[in-house]
Amino acid sequence: MSPTKYSILAFFLLFSCAIIAQNDDIEDIDVLKLRIENKIKQSEFDINRGNYFNAKENLKKALELAVNNKDKKSQGIILAKIGELQFTINEFDKSLASLIKAAEIQREIEDNKNLAITYSIKGALHAGREEYKDALEYLHSAKKPF
Repeated sequence: MSPTKYSILAFFLLFSCAIIAQNDDIEDIDVLKLRIENKIKQSEFDINRGNYFNAKENLKKALELAVNNKDKKSQGIILAKIGELQFTINEFDKSLASLIKAAEIQREIEDNKNLAITYSIKGALHAGREEYKDALEYLHSAKKPF
């Protein structure tokens, strides 16, 4: 074979490897999203069963996956769920910190639907702390369309 044919063959082999590698990246992202959703669903089952420790661990793992995947929407949702769980187990300060982070992310990416949910949880949190004025503000903010 001539050197030109070897060059063309080498080019096609390298090009085909690059295409295969790109397809793997797309599949990896889909797999990561499924793993995140699975961890969230598992935590919801654990919360319904009253197993708050396992729910918290599953949400932490899901948050780690979302951060590694740079999935801002999932990060906001997970932080809101962590905040709600912390509110349920009377960790009010930690809950407020998680909800503030969730709201920041959701405002940044303009995820208004989940931002409203986060505001309603913050309203319930402030009502639980007997901060009724703040609670009303957040509950009204959750009700208003963005």
